[in-house]
Amino acid sequence: MKPGYAIDFQDLMSQFTLDSATEFLFGNCVHSLYSCIPYPHTSFLSHAGPAHSNTADTFASPFLAAQVVISTQECLGWIWPLFKIWQDKSKVPVKTVNAFIKLFIRETIDKQWNTLTPGDGDVKLEDEKGETLLDHLVSLMSDPVVSV
Repeated sequence: MKPGYAIDFQDLMSQFTLDSATEFLFGNCVHSLYSCIPYPHTSFLSHAGPAHSNTADTFASPFLAAQVVISTQECLGWIWPLFKIWQDKSKVPVKTVNAFIKLFIRETIDKQWNTLTPGDGDVKLEDEKGETLLDHLVSLMSDPVVSV
C-alpha cells in the first residue's frame, strides 16, 4: 500500500466477503485479500495492473461477470431471453465458477469417504463442530450433481 493514497474500501470489503463466504460455505478460502490493494479507478495506481494473478482473481472475475449478467437479465425482465439468441454472456463465467465449485465438492466428498469408519455405515470419526455448509450437504448426499 502506498502511503498518502486512498484505497477502494468497497472493493476491499468485497474481497473480505468473498474470502469469508468461501471459507464458511466450502471450507476453502480463495484468499482474495492476498491480491493487490484496490485503489480507486481514478488513481494512476489502479491502471498499473496487478503484480500477479492468484486463485482469487481467477475465481472473482468470472463470479463478478456472472453477477453482472444476472443483474442485467433482471433489469431486462421478460425480454432477456431474446438477448441470448446471439450470445449467452453468462456461459463462460458460469463455467469457470462451476469448475471451482466442482473442485471444492470433489475434495469434500473425498474427505467424507476418508473419515467414515469401515463397516459403520454413516458414523463419522471426527467431531462435526468444524463442519462447513458443504460438509453438511455432502453428509446428506454423495452425488455431486443433484437433478431436480
